[in-house]
Amino acid sequence: AGAAVYRPGAELDVPARPRSSPDLAMLSGLPWSGLPLRMRLYIDSEGLVVDTQVLQSAESPDVIARVRQMFLATSFTAGIEGGRAVPCFKDIELNVGAS
Repeated sequence: AGAAVYRPGAELDVPARPRSSPDLAMLSGLPWSGLPLRMRLYIDSEGLVVDTQVLQSAESPDVIARVRQMFLATSFTAGIEGGRAVPCFKDIELNVGAS
């Protein structure tokens, strides 16, 4: 099996959607900059987040690691194209006020 091609969710017949809300309690007590944090979530054809990529951030590595852990623990419905589940990516923006 070759490397999966992750497609933009906006181009699919049905984009990946969260099955449950991310566990925001995992982010409790973190020192936020107050600036937007943008991440790309790579979601496989089973709906599992298998990787993340930071697109924009002013946060510390500790904050980024905790946000990544939160999204890796969040499950999604698979993206659908042509009636088949396909790997895709989804961009997320978090706006958390400075603490």
